[in-house]
Amino acid sequence: MGLDSSWNRFRLWGVRYLRLRDLLQVLLAVPVIYLLVRLYPHESLSALVALGAYLLFVGGALIDILKGRKARDYAEAAVLREFFSQLHGELFPEEENVRVTLFCQAPEDDNYIVPLYRYTAGTDDLLTEARKSQARFRRGEGFTGLAWENAGEDIVIANLPAFADRNEFEDYFVRVLKISADAVKGISDHMVGVRTVLSHGFIDSQGGFLGLLTVDLLSVIEMDEVEGRDPQQVGAIRLNAGTMIQILNSIENVLEAFARVKRGQDEYSTSI
Repeated sequence: MGLDSSWNRFRLWGVRYLRLRDLLQVLLAVPVIYLLVRLYPHESLSALVALGAYLLFVGGALIDILKGRKARDYAEAAVLREFFSQLHGELFPEEENVRVTLFCQAPEDDNYIVPLYRYTAGTDDLLTEARKSQARFRRGEGFTGLAWENAGEDIVIANLPAFADRNEFEDYFVRVLKISADAVKGISDHMVGVRTVLSHGFIDSQGGFLGLLTVDLLSVIEMDEVEGRDPQQVGAIRLNAGTMIQILNSIENVLEAFARVKRGQDEYSTSI
């Protein structure tokens, strides 16, 4: 299981940070290496020096690009952590074990969403915490998929029963919530004790999907209904307008700003 988890984290790192143009840049080294190999019998020292210098240049440039992308992710994580901490402190101050996760479309298959950032009160590194997860959901699958399907419109609140063990939990998620058995296997044991999940999908001004936020609570909550905003419910709990809506709107604005910056950087990189 540990090996599978490590491979999964490495795979997700690769698909998140590597681009096709990065691989093309590496492939450009092939004809150069071929020419230097042909040159080696005649000018061995020159060929070795040229090869080393070229590989150092290409490798250094690629490492610098990857470090820049990673640094951008950690900068975004630091900003989002402040919002997640605010959400925790202002909405659930008595709850110590609140878990907040931002899902995004999987880089290798956009039919699924996977965790990108995961917050708990004792976690500083939201990216590493998210990469430990093997959770993935299709659109419309369970309450998380329902929130994705209704991104920008509804806040989905799921009130879950108390489960005696993992088997009872998996049976409920497969039989009642209609989540595939494979997807349920990827859900962490932490969810066995969760009693309430709030989910909301974010969209940009053009209707593009920005991500989906889930808040996991170990206790059942009741909230006042939001005027003019009909929640979709799984369970007998109600929705509150107030601070939660304000924080969610702020997170959506931040995510849209991140997306604009990323598009601008990608367009610039492509142009050069």
